Amino acid sequence: MIFRRSINHCIFFSSRKYPSQYLKATNIDGVTRRITHNAYIYRSSNRRTSFNGKWKLYRGQTVTTYGGSYKFKNGKRYLRVGGPHKQYIKSYNLGPVINTNTAASTDSGEETTVTVKYAYNVNIYDNQGRVIKKNIPKGTKFVVDRLEKTSFADQFIPEWAVMVSIELRGRPIGLSLFL
Repeated sequence: MIFRRSINHCIFFSSRKYPSQYLKATNIDGVTRRITHNAYIYRSSNRRTSFNGKWKLYRGQTVTTYGGSYKFKNGKRYLRVGGPHKQYIKSYNLGPVINTNTAASTDSGEETTVTVKYAYNVNIYDNQGRVIKKNIPKGTKFVVDRLEKTSFADQFIPEWAVMVSIELRGRPIGLSLFL
């Protein structure tokens, strides 16, 4: 069963069977953001790279970002837009989340399957926010059945934080991903 609710501007999923394990959702499906200023795609703090054959993204375009922000050695924050290659956009070039790519319905009484689409930094967390296992492989599928707020959910940026409790091959697993 999927239970989804918004608490303090955050959406949460939870599994009734394994309530103490969670998943940050953008590492699975990502979120869509609109570009507010023309932006280059970076591989490191001072090295540009291409993204889908383009070196520059223009204002008004939309892009899917995965995970939280990364702080590079130049002190600026970047959001990952591609994987498995290193492809980042400066965070101040992106607007707020305009669409979440999670397929869970608010009123559905059924379970849904979510797939990890992001190849790096998809970690398993316990109910205290501590990492249990690091780097879940891309393509791993999870069954999600409800939403739940946890005591450590407030540690994440509110508009991104989504905790998803999941089950993998009948075993409880909790991944944390941002939405």
